[in-house]
Amino acid sequence: MRDCILLVVMSLLSFPADAIDYAAYGKVAASVVRVMVRIPQSNRTSFGSGVVLPDGRIATNCHVIPGTGNVMIMEGAGGTEGERGPGDPGDDLCVLKPLGLNAPRAQMAGAQNLKVGDEVVAIGFGGGVGRSMSSGRVTALYPYHNGRVIQTDAAFRPGASGGGLFDRDGNLVGITTFFRRNGAQSVYFAIPVEWVDSLSTSAVSIEYNASPFWMRSQNDQPRFLQVASYEADGKWTEMEAAARLWIQEEPDQTQPVQALERAIAGLGDSRANRSAQGRSAINGELRIDQDAASRRQLQ
Repeated sequence: MRDCILLVVMSLLSFPADAIDYAAYGKVAASVVRVMVRIPQSNRTSFGSGVVLPDGRIATNCHVIPGTGNVMIMEGAGGTEGERGPGDPGDDLCVLKPLGLNAPRAQMAGAQNLKVGDEVVAIGFGGGVGRSMSSGRVTALYPYHNGRVIQTDAAFRPGASGGGLFDRDGNLVGITTFFRRNGAQSVYFAIPVEWVDSLSTSAVSIEYNASPFWMRSQNDQPRFLQVASYEADGKWTEMEAAARLWIQEEPDQTQPVQALERAIAGLGDSRANRSAQGRSAINGELRIDQDAASRRQLQ
């Protein structure tokens, strides 16, 4: 029955017929599980997603499992407890050790192999419903902390944080983490799966309430997120300043230069609009003066 439901869901998705291996995605989808934790000293429960790694551990976002409460990993109608393992709250990557789990394990491929334009699929438990999938493409890659944060238009909803971003071959390349509004559209971000390798293999004591890089105050966020926020808000002067700092920090990257070009173009459009508005106001005042003069002549 579960396989039938999965096939129905997949049939509703807009996968390119020549790019997506349906059988492969039917297998990898089952490696994405639901994660939930009761927040201590409250009646609130945090829900999110996780991905079973090749070694049997589960990768998720640290913001999905705040506090120190017991973590439950749901598989179908049942579930099992997950021990908290190592993590890096600043990078928003935490690992769980399930105490018995039958879900299949995902196969990993490095995000360093991705290119802008590559097809990807986001899988997670978004919107408080069952497992969902969305196809899209890589729209940008941002170097950060010995990896590359992935920007994509493969949409995912709240609850899918901690889920998997898979390449066209069904390999795990990222952990779906957050999205941002960019004008009338949203852009979606996944942290690189390679960061898992940098975590210690033994459980460590960490502060799960520390702020991830994307939740910090704007001035403390990575430069690429500062620029994205200013651009979405139409703050071209601030975007220009942030882009110039970004160029100084990463002179070998093309994204800062492109961001500066967009900021300067935005400033030009903004000034042109203000000039047009000013000319319109002056013309309006002239028409009023002319009308008043005409009335005086008639009197």
